[in-house]
Amino acid sequence: MIKKDNMRKVFYIVFFFFVQLTCLGQIELPLKKVAQEQVFVHLNTSFLITGETLYYKIYCINSETNKLSGLSKISYVELVDASLNVVAKSKVRLNQGCGYGDFFIPTSLASGSYKLLAFTRWMRNENLLYEHDVLIINPFIENQFENKKNKESTDNFNSESATIQNKINPIFSLELPKTVYQPRKEVKFKVKSLTGLTMAGRYSVSVKKKLPFKVPKLKTSVNYSDIYKNNNGLKEREAFLPEFRGELIEGVLVNQVTGEPVSSRNIALSIPGKTPLFKNSFTNQNGQFFFNILDTYNSDSALVYTLGTSNEAESNLEIKIKNDPQMDYSFLAFRNLDFDENDESFLLNEVINNQIENSYLSVKRTIIQDEKPPELFYGSEVKDYYLDDYKRFATLKETFVEVIENAWIAKRNNDHYFETKKDTKKSDYRLPTLLFMDGILIEEHKDIIEYKAYDIEKISVLIDRYIYGSLMFDGLISIKTKNGDYKKPSGSFKEIKLTKPVSNKVYYRPDYSKPETNKRIPDYRSQLLWEPNLELKADNQYISFFTSDNLGDYIINVEGFTHDGAPVSIKKEISIE
Repeated sequence: MIKKDNMRKVFYIVFFFFVQLTCLGQIELPLKKVAQEQVFVHLNTSFLITGETLYYKIYCINSETNKLSGLSKISYVELVDASLNVVAKSKVRLNQGCGYGDFFIPTSLASGSYKLLAFTRWMRNENLLYEHDVLIINPFIENQFENKKNKESTDNFNSESATIQNKINPIFSLELPKTVYQPRKEVKFKVKSLTGLTMAGRYSVSVKKKLPFKVPKLKTSVNYSDIYKNNNGLKEREAFLPEFRGELIEGVLVNQVTGEPVSSRNIALSIPGKTPLFKNSFTNQNGQFFFNILDTYNSDSALVYTLGTSNEAESNLEIKIKNDPQMDYSFLAFRNLDFDENDESFLLNEVINNQIENSYLSVKRTIIQDEKPPELFYGSEVKDYYLDDYKRFATLKETFVEVIENAWIAKRNNDHYFETKKDTKKSDYRLPTLLFMDGILIEEHKDIIEYKAYDIEKISVLIDRYIYGSLMFDGLISIKTKNGDYKKPSGSFKEIKLTKPVSNKVYYRPDYSKPETNKRIPDYRSQLLWEPNLELKADNQYISFFTSDNLGDYIINVEGFTHDGAPVSIKKEISIE
């Protein structure tokens, strides 16, 4: 018969060995054989007034096939001013090569020329960076139209009417029954292939009011790759692991006394929340560890900590998280525009319309989609004890004695262990029981024996044999506090800040098919439609939107790629009279 304490030691040895193999498998990939990526970003506009929103759709493209890339799962978008300050940044999940988001332009931003930049970690290894000029005007700042010296010419600026004429895609067309519409009327159109090529693919659609002055040219899916043909001046000084398996968190474990890396140590990552995430890794010979996060999460922080038997040497260990260095944007060239009195008149009118629109945001809501929570890493076959349904006791120890039926606290060699109750007739030895508190693996069970039960929301117990990877346990106990804020009391740990990827949204689209709908609500939208997540499956698929009370000319712009890798870029002009 195997002694219980010895069995526990065997478990940790096997656990460490398994995690080490898993970690090594994460980084020993033939990366040189993997195709490089490029990103194209479809913008709704290259000119904004503070108070407006810059919408973007990211297409991550395989450089060899020109098809949407399924490699990188994360992309990065930044908005940089002429002083090279990053004024806004987002992390965007890529689903089959596509992702989207937006930047609200606050009144704290000064008027001037900005750059929208986009990349994946994999692109940084080849010094690849997508850039696009964006002009922002803050109407509340004086003397902003004075002449300023340009760092470069304005060759990449043009009027939108010229852009429409010069960027006709010869193999696809946009069909409309007419081009002149009244306010609050439905516009229905479809994209059609002129050569028999299938239209099935991923697209984004913007319908934006046309500007009467020159603005930075919007790049298209047809010509975007031109920016990658010339060396843009970006020079990275280190290698970047790709995020092919989700968001990557990497770090190193070192001995604070000697400064040497510590190898062969088990490291865990816990992200609290309604459905906590738990990941484990193992330090390699350089003390490095890696976590890949593909699941969604709600917390803005995580806990990284060591696992294993605690001892005095444990206090000498330090966890260092590696943060990607900020890119050197000193090579970027920014441009400025001048406006005449006619331009200012147009801008004033748009500022008023935008203020009216913003005052009704509570009615014209953009909906943040509910992200499907990840499945609990221990499954759903558990018995939940919501402690508010029972008489409250002072400590966890008392609660397990008086309330929890299928688990208990065992005492061996003057130490305490949480264990699930099992049929001793089925086996003559016991494996360890996994114990979690707010998603944090608890090794020293005695640390929480006297925890205040009043702060506990529920206790979940799985009594069956539980398999995690290649390991087996005698059940699992998961304890959730009311605030989800349990902190690990012992061992080496580090709390880190997380930058959550942006949530998917459903952008506001009014429906005036019923005459009385929002009849008393003013509608001065200059952005009639932004649909970033359009998937066409056939050529006869219609797209529709409603016009607003904001009279003028508008541009319908469809960008994207077919599943076969053919770029689609179509523009058509309509008017509201």
